[in-house]
Amino acid sequence: MSLDYRAFYQDVADWIYQSKEVERIKGFGTDEYMNWIVQSVVQICDKYHDDKFVQKQMRMLWQHIDDAVKMQGVGSDD
Repeated sequence: MSLDYRAFYQDVADWIYQSKEVERIKGFGTDEYMNWIVQSVVQICDKYHDDKFVQKQMRMLWQHIDDAVKMQGVGSDD
């Protein structure tokens, strides 16, 4: 099955807006926020049958958020 890039990137755009809403409600970097991020990334990867391109794109988004959390020291126990 061929990846529908248009649908995937629409899902990514929707996911970004949803993540901002979850961030507003739960707080950036909180366990609840990060759990939502992980679960939603897995859902998108599952939706696209773990396509390697999708996995790499979602990993990049996850890494971007994780780096931002680390830079702000949010959720850190150090």
